[in-house]
Amino acid sequence: MNITVVGGDVRYLELVKLLRRDGNAVEAVGFEKAGEAEVPCEKLKTACAGADCVVLPAPAFLNNGTVNAPLSAEDISVENIAQSIGGGTVVFAGGDRGRLKQAGGEDLDVVDYLNLEQYAVANAMLTAEGAVQVLLNETKRSLSGARVLVTGYGRIGKLLCRRLQGMDAYVTASARKQGDIAMIRAMGLRGAWTERIEDLDIYDIVINTVPSPVLGRRELERAKGDCIFLELASLPGGIDTAAARELGIKVIAAGGLPGKRAPVTAAEIIRDTIYNIMCEKGKTL
Repeated sequence: MNITVVGGDVRYLELVKLLRRDGNAVEAVGFEKAGEAEVPCEKLKTACAGADCVVLPAPAFLNNGTVNAPLSAEDISVENIAQSIGGGTVVFAGGDRGRLKQAGGEDLDVVDYLNLEQYAVANAMLTAEGAVQVLLNETKRSLSGARVLVTGYGRIGKLLCRRLQGMDAYVTASARKQGDIAMIRAMGLRGAWTERIEDLDIYDIVINTVPSPVLGRRELERAKGDCIFLELASLPGGIDTAAARELGIKVIAAGGLPGKRAPVTAAEIIRDTIYNIMCEKGKTL
């Protein structure tokens, strides 16, 4: 296929290499700062012309309306992207939320791969694995026997609890639904209601996966002085970091773990997602 990759972190550098290794014709835009000769940067309109698909990062755009391209020497606006992609091109954009269509790309075939189960589950697996690696690096105690609270029982929470349980940690998982609490208990874990977390003083480690306020000053004031807090959720996160600073509590920001800890595997997940969706749309690989 003819594929154009626009922006992203080191995962997307690895993605370019993987796609080329598979025999695709791949153009790369927004990687000037990477300094890798094998990933040349092309003009946007030229690179997108005739592409079977254009791949944007996850998340695709920043709040200022530009592509999330930390390795690019210049900003790439969402309007420029929308105007550069021709009809018939499939656009993979993580967390797009309709921004490409609002910017003039009404006819674009946009796939928000953050919402695809195949991508989300595989990415959650990498996040859970990366979280354990961070904890092993940060804590002075063994995870075996540690009392751990995981707030949120979504994909990441479930996979993380299973890994911690396998390392003989005493795991409590919080949830908002009765069905999730029942499943937590059925899995041999301690259950807690997310809205009523009050006993932080019993935990050695607290890991948040909820992308909305969960642990405020009232809860943080009850935490043990040596408790480790790990924030996995996307902004605004679930831990009140301002209150934590005032209370002298260290919060480890650990967002984007797949790209930081396992960029090659993260790139493979994105590649496989692209191939699966393109096959579903009738594109022969």
